[in-house]
Amino acid sequence: MCDCMNMPNLYEELAQRVPSAMRAKVIENVNKTYRVLNIPEETLNFLFDMWEGHIKNWTDPLDRNCRACRTEVINKMRQITFVLEQMEQAQEQNKAE
Repeated sequence: MCDCMNMPNLYEELAQRVPSAMRAKVIENVNKTYRVLNIPEETLNFLFDMWEGHIKNWTDPLDRNCRACRTEVINKMRQITFVLEQMEQAQEQNKAE
């Protein structure tokens, strides 16, 4: 039987690139993107800076003024945050055991 199912998915690999000191702030800022009509500019800037400075390393910079680019970054950061929260829960369970 092959070992391909044990490989991490893309978002697990991207979540590993977020510095551990910044993970709580990433989760906090991503949570500000839900159920709002306008995402605050400082939240968008933080997410773009995190994406371009720490996570991605293979594409051209995305345009912060482009709606499609903003949507792409926000959606990817939401997926990464989901993985980060799962990683935190796993660490807490390991500490409890």
